[in-house]
Amino acid sequence: MATINDKADLCQELNNNWLRLLVYVLYQRPDILRETPREYCRAAVGLCLDQLNHQVLNENVRILFMNSLRALALLLRARRHAQLRDFLVMATCPPDEARLARRIKAVLKQARGLRLRPAAKVLVERTEEWLDRTASTDEMPPIAPPGENGEEEEDDD
Repeated sequence: MATINDKADLCQELNNNWLRLLVYVLYQRPDILRETPREYCRAAVGLCLDQLNHQVLNENVRILFMNSLRALALLLRARRHAQLRDFLVMATCPPDEARLARRIKAVLKQARGLRLRPAAKVLVERTEEWLDRTASTDEMPPIAPPGENGEEEEDDD
């Protein structure tokens, strides 16, 4: 997470390899966020949001879109940890986080308007619910349903 914070400081993007690594780590070890400073989480959210926004603007809802959306969703789950209960909660978080939360909301709204596969649509909706704190579950939808990463499903014939 410190390296991702450094990338944000240097105005670098998260490419697909970084996004995939971030998703893997956050999915397999969500407890890592317990030890992560708030500013590192904020930097990671900002970089994931930048990539997601770029993909939404280009209407490219394939691999980078899904990986940035998954990473963003997993980072929102950081709220489960005591020191991050108000992370990206517009009413109670610091002003810079409130701006970031409004940006997330706007990008997710744009993403909803795209032609999305069912799994992507569910993840966009779940991420919006987590952002608004209206979700009835904290369960992450499946990470990689067959064919979702731009790979065609293979027939067993």
